[in-house]
Amino acid sequence: MQQLAERLRHAGARTLTGVVSDSGGVIRAKTVPARRIESFARSGMGASLTWPVFCVDNGIAMTPEVNVVGDLRLTTDLERAVVLDHGFGWAPADVRDQQGELSPYCWRSVTRRQVARLASLGIEALVGSELEFGLLGADGRLLGESDGWPCYGAAVYSGLSDFAADLCERLDAAGVPVEQVHAEYGQASSRSRCPLAHRWPRPTTCCSPAR
Repeated sequence: MQQLAERLRHAGARTLTGVVSDSGGVIRAKTVPARRIESFARSGMGASLTWPVFCVDNGIAMTPEVNVVGDLRLTTDLERAVVLDHGFGWAPADVRDQQGELSPYCWRSVTRRQVARLASLGIEALVGSELEFGLLGADGRLLGESDGWPCYGAAVYSGLSDFAADLCERLDAAGVPVEQVHAEYGQASSRSRCPLAHRWPRPTTCCSPAR
């Protein structure tokens, strides 16, 4: 664990953010300074028992069993950690109970169990996904709003080739290889899409923010 933490600091990590992707698809996180990377992985950071029932609108779907009483621990997976821009360390986290055991509310553990069940049936799980995003100009308006946004247009890529190259390189460095990039179709302007390579499921894979 110490070697993994030193690797991150040597790579320039100034902080480490541990993340979980919850049932609503919201990425929740806690962050520690670089000197506390080992603690984040070993004993973890506290998280209220309400974390599994946070809603996308910031409501809390509490029940008699799941409420503000009790505490969970978030422990980072340093083997999956990467260092992004400006020393921003990023790592997926497991959800554990106070005894250090995986919690029934751990989303990564659920994924692992499903992968294992498929493997027992002779099925290898490979998951593909894609990133879809909109682009804004310096004036804050959608690109293509005034002069058009042809779907799959070569002119769109030509004008954004530096951005697309940077995006592919950043994602690749973060362990998220891009299969292709193209301008998306639809009524809305500025939509772009990046299909990602299919792979064995890694819950909450590290991902570099697009700029």
